[in-house]
Amino acid sequence: MRALQTDQHGGLRLAEVEPEPLPDDAVRIKVTAAGINPVDTYVRAGYALEQGWAPDEPQGLGWDVAGTVTEVGPGVADPSLRQGIRVAGLVPGAVKERGGQSTEIVAPAADVAALPDALDDVAAASVPLNSLTADQALALLDDLAAPDRTLLVTGAAGGVGGYAVPLAVQRGWNVVGLARETDREYVESVGGRLVTSLDGVEVDAALDAGNLRARARDVVRPGGRLVEVVTGTTEPSDAVEVRSVRVQADGVRLAQLLAATADGSLPARVRETYPLAEFDRAYDAFGQGGRGRVVLLP
Repeated sequence: MRALQTDQHGGLRLAEVEPEPLPDDAVRIKVTAAGINPVDTYVRAGYALEQGWAPDEPQGLGWDVAGTVTEVGPGVADPSLRQGIRVAGLVPGAVKERGGQSTEIVAPAADVAALPDALDDVAAASVPLNSLTADQALALLDDLAAPDRTLLVTGAAGGVGGYAVPLAVQRGWNVVGLARETDREYVESVGGRLVTSLDGVEVDAALDAGNLRARARDVVRPGGRLVEVVTGTTEPSDAVEVRSVRVQADGVRLAQLLAATADGSLPARVRETYPLAEFDRAYDAFGQGGRGRVVLLP
């Protein structure tokens, strides 16, 4: 099998690797689509190495994956996970020999979910990381949610923020989405109110998908809360609590998010697709920016 790897010094290679053994509680997936996310570029640039999370050796890339189950471990009890079923899942962690950007992946059964018939593999591969991150971030604010309360989502048209806005609306928040003027149509289409600046903004809570840190905290009213995505570097103020979210795989919740994507209540946002063998072009396209995911096709 082949797995896309980085040397963590900017280099990429499609490496030949041995198939993984199949644990009792896991499934083997023939990968048909795998998303590229900012975390992949951070690992490529050496961030995990600098932080001491990863040894100085090649690491696999890719957190989002969709494909077809080819083998099921004997301890898997979920009847929806059987040979031939299409699934999507999260392959977490910055330290791994192979990630979702591979021809085959072994994943714990609890980390994957069967795909609805109406959802194709490419769209499904855009969902796991960003939707679960947004959902788990919002769960840290659920005790504050109310129809008369306002939530700021920064980066409201980006990967995580683009899911956070509709999911927050569904939870009962009035959502203020910070994004560019060119993103107005998207933000308003999923139930948010666009702002292009934080001048004059006051809210009851904030989800900082745009990594504004203290700038986002400072528009939260006393007694409110800021939830950061991953960073965990913003200091709380006397009046505003700060929490951070680090995504966890969750096949049960992912199944619900995939169903919502299939019925149109959550957006499927795919910008471009590339064969896995054209990984250089795909990463170049991703680096140029733009809305929607870039997806590799093994």
